[in-house]
Amino acid sequence: MFKKILIGALAAIVITAIGFSVYNVLAKGTNQSASAPVATQPPVEQGQQGSGLGQQQGQGQGKGQGSGIPNSQNGLTEWTTVQGVVSNYAAPNFTLTTADGQVLAIQLGNLNYVNSLGLIMKDGDSITLTGFYDPSGAFAVGTLTLDATGQTFTLRDEYGRPAWRGGGGGSTGNF
Repeated sequence: MFKKILIGALAAIVITAIGFSVYNVLAKGTNQSASAPVATQPPVEQGQQGSGLGQQQGQGQGKGQGSGIPNSQNGLTEWTTVQGVVSNYAAPNFTLTTADGQVLAIQLGNLNYVNSLGLIMKDGDSITLTGFYDPSGAFAVGTLTLDATGQTFTLRDEYGRPAWRGGGGGSTGNF
């Protein structure tokens, strides 16, 4: 009797999981144009332009017919550069205030990875960030440069994949 109840419960869980998977696939197919809303993204400083790497073609469907370029599943459409002053620094989080008064809440990523980089930063430091706005509107940092020393720290590869996740074959740092 117990085995029948257990098997029934497991079957219900599997069926529910399949149902959610189908729903997510269908919902994603109808909402592909709904990436991060442009109106909620903070403006980029004048004269700044991303490299547009996220606009490359994605992988093809079927037997090995892809371009070799990963699909952007992190919202990367264009690299953006912002420069400002650090405040409220508590690794890996801080606030960046740009020259035009824009305030960005920044999260650098995995604390262990950030600590392994040897990044030493404090309130009042002037820095330059290259990154992109993810679907939630948060700024995902690709590189961080300390303006005083020119020292650059790479946090994501050219496709926007976090360096602390591994499996990406390493980062070239070229954006």
